[in-house]
Parts: sequence; C-alpha cells; structure tokens
Amino acid sequence: MAEAASCALETKLNQLKRHKDSLHAIRAAVEKSKQKEEELKIASGEKIATIKEWGDKVDEELTAVDKDMDSMAKYLSEMDQEQVEKSRREQLAFKKELFEQKLEFNQGWKVNRCHTQIKTQVTWKAKSKVQ
Repeated sequence: MAEAASCALETKLNQLKRHKDSLHAIRAAVEKSKQKEEELKIASGEKIATIKEWGDKVDEELTAVDKDMDSMAKYLSEMDQEQVEKSRREQLAFKKELFEQKLEFNQGWKVNRCHTQIKTQVTWKAKSKVQ
C-alpha cells in the first residue's frame, strides 16, 4: 500500500516537473511576444508612455508567474529531498533487518556448535566409562 502511494507521489512529482518546464517555455514565449508587440506599437506611432504602461502591466503578470514558478520549484526540491531521505530510511531499515538476521543466524550457529561440542564430550565420557 505504501509502495503504491509512493509510486503515485512520484508520478505526480514528475507531472509537476513537466508542467514547470512548460511554464518556463511559455514564459519565454510571452517575453518574446511582448518585445515584438512593443516594436509594433512603436512602429505604429503609439506614445512611448502608453507602450511603457502596457509593458509594465505585462511585466507585473510575469513577475507573479515567476513567483509561482519559484514556489513550485521550491516545493519540488523539498519533495525530491523528502524522497531521497525516505529512500535512505528504507535502505537503513533493510540493512538493520539484514544485520539482525545475520546476528540471529550467528547466535543460533554458536548455540548449535556448543550443543554439538557438549554432546561430543558427553559421548566421549560415556564411552570412556564403558571401557
């Protein structure tokens, strides 16, 4: 269940990354269009003050988009870091479990070895008493 949730989260993060990349491309296209529109306005004889006012409004919108994109980038970075930390915790838990299994095996092996040695000693003592 947790693995499915993790997979779904990773899919959503990848989608957000693609959206972020798309927004960067759209923002660049808007900037180019703004420049071309300003050139056309100048060529058509509009007043510079009017063109500047129009450009300032477009820049305000672009600034708002930049802030949103920065927030998205920060969120994605935090989620990436969280994924890395989660992966590290899972690796450590696996290593701990593996170590505990090895420890159990080694302790069981030592106990079995001691039992074998005791049985051998008892058998030798029994044989030596019989003789």
